[in-house]
Amino acid sequence: MIASAGASGTPQIGLTQANGRPTIPVSSVLTNLVEGYLLGDLESMATEVQSKEMGACGYPMVMAVLSGSELLGAMTSDAAQADRIEAYWKTYMAKVDPLYGYLGKIASQLARNGIAHTYLSHLGVLVVRGHSRRHLTLSESEEVILD
Repeated sequence: MIASAGASGTPQIGLTQANGRPTIPVSSVLTNLVEGYLLGDLESMATEVQSKEMGACGYPMVMAVLSGSELLGAMTSDAAQADRIEAYWKTYMAKVDPLYGYLGKIASQLARNGIAHTYLSHLGVLVVRGHSRRHLTLSESEEVILD
């Protein structure tokens, strides 16, 4: 996979340059970025922020998961940038729960044209926090719940 230059002109992290050399070794990406920062931030948000109706880091947690899914999708597939989250959810997240495989396209759209840009989820998607048994279920109004 060839890295493209970002806004700063530097190649994307963990992908390979035109000469085939990784910009950062994959083991470092997995250890530092994924396990250290991504999972560490999610753990901190989950354990250090009190669950409440509003302001409980629900959206930042979903954004972190989607961003991490994009990174891992870039590392594990040849999918176009717009399809990396969907590819990761269909291939890997679906092993955790088959419902993720069906929600990959929604997750990708949520990242591209929703939470990251407007801090709002799409119609049909409800982001909440505090009752994990609701995760990936439908609300009374038929919205997919991400908890």
